[in-house]
Amino acid sequence: VNFPVYRYAEVLLFLAEALEEQGKSAEAITYLNQVRARAGLGAASGDLGEAIFNERRVELAFENKRWFDLVRTDRAIDVMTAFGNRVFANPNDYYYPVGAEPRANAFSNITELYALPSSESELNPNF
Repeated sequence: VNFPVYRYAEVLLFLAEALEEQGKSAEAITYLNQVRARAGLGAASGDLGEAIFNERRVELAFENKRWFDLVRTDRAIDVMTAFGNRVFANPNDYYYPVGAEPRANAFSNITELYALPSSESELNPNF
């Protein structure tokens, strides 16, 4: 099977993120701008951490990486809740019972982390 697990652009963005977390912003911006230059974009500006996060979102679109980025950066609940709280209804086309409340978004820490069942983790106490 010829399926890219990690593309070079993703490796550069991981490196940029790691360097930014270590406080090496000058090095990090170099790798971020390499990815942007390949796409024909100018140099990044603004908050470097957000620029890297947004570049991953755009560069890796449709590659099933976004969810893992949201979980890894502890943003999954905030992003998903924002989508779950939007209720759009046209009174002419949609009936919603009086006094009923829209369903709250079902995301919580347990669904964010997808922890192993305790029966499985007890099999390996060092896990």
